[in-house]
Amino acid sequence: MPLNGRVVSSKVAASSVFAASLLLAPVCASASNFSYSTLDVAYVYTSFDDDLYMPTYYGWEVHDGVAGVGLGASFQATDNVFLRLGYSYQSSKGSRTEISVRDVGIGVGLVQAVGDRTDVGAVLDLLNTEAEVCFSWDCGKADENGIGFGAFARHWVSQSFEVNANVYRSSYDDFGDETILSLGVAGWWQDQHSIRGTIGVGDDTKIFTLGYQYAFGR
Repeated sequence: MPLNGRVVSSKVAASSVFAASLLLAPVCASASNFSYSTLDVAYVYTSFDDDLYMPTYYGWEVHDGVAGVGLGASFQATDNVFLRLGYSYQSSKGSRTEISVRDVGIGVGLVQAVGDRTDVGAVLDLLNTEAEVCFSWDCGKADENGIGFGAFARHWVSQSFEVNANVYRSSYDDFGDETILSLGVAGWWQDQHSIRGTIGVGDDTKIFTLGYQYAFGR
């Protein structure tokens, strides 16, 4: 793998894990004020603060971010413990260069109700990220396991409107450590269905997600 391919792969992978962490983050609990047995699908866009300039035989191509899909699921095992799984795939394709990033995470979370409208909690995840970068003449790939941990708060503004906040940190040996702060909203109908949006700000990126969630047993 070319040296410049390794550098680009590392930068993209470290940024993209933010998106996976948002989908892993709990979005809906029974003995608490929300349900943490859920299924999620979302559009995910990761914007780089500094554009990536990738060389070609004819000059340079610029990538300002990656976009794709995220899937998530969680299961509330007890009143205060839930398990969760997340997956995301994002890419950016130019005329002669291409970036793709795949993130998978599995983890456990703790949740505690504070009053009758608010939940607070913490999560711990095992992560795997694979980034592939293709130039005019070659493709390079980087794959690494890491760990993620964070805290969250969720609040019912009304019976059909939720606001939430998350802080999440991912740590890899080669890809490095990254932290994201995010704020989100959700509109609910028929108790189980919600449309959700999130905006996150990381060390070198900004994240936007828009998706649907189905919650069991709310």
